[in-house]
Amino acid sequence: MRHKGSIEAKYTTNKQTLPESLISEMQEAFKRAEPYLDLERFTLDETEKQRQAAMSKIAQLTPESLEQVLELLQKFMEVG
Repeated sequence: MRHKGSIEAKYTTNKQTLPESLISEMQEAFKRAEPYLDLERFTLDETEKQRQAAMSKIAQLTPESLEQVLELLQKFMEVG
């Protein structure tokens, strides 16, 4: 299937100008999509923030502290 003309032709019948209502719709659609497009503005959900905080603390543990944490986790798993 071949397309004839550009998308502009579809909406403007080759008048080379888009209707204001269509421009507004396009701008609103872009605003709704922008949070998903801009990775710098992407915010982590609360669970991911908690996971990262826990991993950061675990990375700072001494071997002795890490052994204690492992023992506590094993006890927790036995109870659960």
